[in-house]
Parts: sequence; structure tokens; C-alpha cells
Amino acid sequence: MWLNIPVNGGMYWPREKHIIEYKGEEITLSPPTKENMPSIHIEYDGYSTWEKQTLINELLSIIAWKSDQPAVVDDGGLGTILFRNIPRNGKQIYWSTIIDYPKKFTYIEDEKKRLAIALYREGLNINSAPYQFLSFFKIINIRYQDKWIKKKNEIVNWIKENIDKISSSTNKEILLKLRESNIDISMHLYSDCRCAIAHANQKPIVNPDDSVEIYNLYNDIGIIRELAGYFIETEMKVSRFIYD
Repeated sequence: MWLNIPVNGGMYWPREKHIIEYKGEEITLSPPTKENMPSIHIEYDGYSTWEKQTLINELLSIIAWKSDQPAVVDDGGLGTILFRNIPRNGKQIYWSTIIDYPKKFTYIEDEKKRLAIALYREGLNINSAPYQFLSFFKIINIRYQDKWIKKKNEIVNWIKENIDKISSSTNKEILLKLRESNIDISMHLYSDCRCAIAHANQKPIVNPDDSVEIYNLYNDIGIIRELAGYFIETEMKVSRFIYD
């Protein structure tokens, strides 16, 4: 039997039907056409559906991490006896292409590293600014405690020590404006964003209906996303190079 799953997003994807190896399995990537979605296909015995879907999720997280673009499992996936493409049915699709697509992606043995890029893909995929922020923020929490001990918090301290590693010109401009307003950036990201998103019984609170709050939060997402990427690359040593 075949598990056939449609995928959408800006992720790197082959131009032609392509077989890759991942964790000892042969997995087929099908490109989009006028009629069909980009899709991913794997054979299974009919009893290991969840195991195979987890394998596909892990692979998509690697592809999303290396592409720095979403890789969303779309609606319409199905298990069938035969290999089957998934019709677009008028859906708009997004994808990026590289000519020499890798023939293999290396399985990441370390569970925490797999979790980090899974959260990164979740952050890229989510269509909700508050939860997008939390996904990227939680990546730093994999190694550093979110707990105040003697007026110190490991995550806040890490952000303070690494905020100058921000290299994106857009994010640098946002940081400059925050500094000009005498805002402590590490505490802003923690209190005004992380805590305001996670709690609703005392201010600050992020109201998802407040357009100004959500607009400002998108600026903060750019910063925490870049910090999360920096953390994965430098501290967890997970390469972004597509051929690694």
C-alpha cells in the first residue's frame, strides 16, 4: 500500500519525480503540475500508518529547516493500494526548486535536535502570530530553563547575550527602534510577548483580535525566529546546507 500526502509551502522541492533515501526508506517526492499538488509518497504495510506519517513529518521538518520556508501537510492525503498523485482542485500552491535535488537526507539521531527543527517548521507553518512566536521561543527552551532563580532567567539571559548576533537588516532596524525607546529587548520578548501570549489573567496580554498588537508581534516574530535559527545552527550544530 501507498501513503500519498500533499504538501504545500515555499519549501525546496524537485522539478521532476524524485526518490530520496531517509532513515533506510525510499520516499518519492512528486512535483506540482497544473493538475496535481506537490506530494510525498511512501509504501507501507497497512498497519504502520502513524509510524510512516511521523517519518514523513520528520523529513518535512528537515526540508523546511534547510529551505527556511513552510512545508505544510495539506488536506487530501490518503492511503491507497496504488501510488497516486493528489489533485489540486484549484488550490494555490507555493514551492521553490533546485536543479540537483539531494538523493538522501541524513536522519538526525539526537531527539532534542529533531524537536528543535520540528518546532521551527511548526513556527513557519502556523497561521497565527501568537502561536508562531511561541513555537520559535520554545526552541531556546529546549536547552535553557524558563524559570526565575535569584532574579535570573536562563532564556532571558541567553537572549540578552545573543541579541547582537541578529544580522537581518529588517530585524536590525526593529532592534534599533526598540533601543531608541529604551526598551529592554530580552525582557520585551519574554514578558510582552512570551508571557503575554501564554497567559490571560493579568497584563500584558496579547489579544488576537487587536490588529495593532498582532502587527507589532510580527516584528517580534522576525527577531525570535532569527534567534531560534541561530540557536539551532550554532548550539545544536544542525546544518542548513541542503546537501549536508
